[in-house]
Amino acid sequence: NNRPDFHPESLDIQFRTECRVHERIEIRYCDGFAAITRDEDGTDLVRAQITPRNRIALA
Repeated sequence: NNRPDFHPESLDIQFRTECRVHERIEIRYCDGFAAITRDEDGTDLVRAQITPRNRIALA
């Protein structure tokens, strides 16, 4: 898998009922976006743009 891993300190996500799955997933980060990706076929189930509130924390 050539996708970078995403390991946030915390990530709060609310799922709507129809978005819930009982499958293995991974959370990853690439080019300013976080994605929840299904392991089975690599389909991105959720994508979100991450905008840090405190840019000093990224330095």
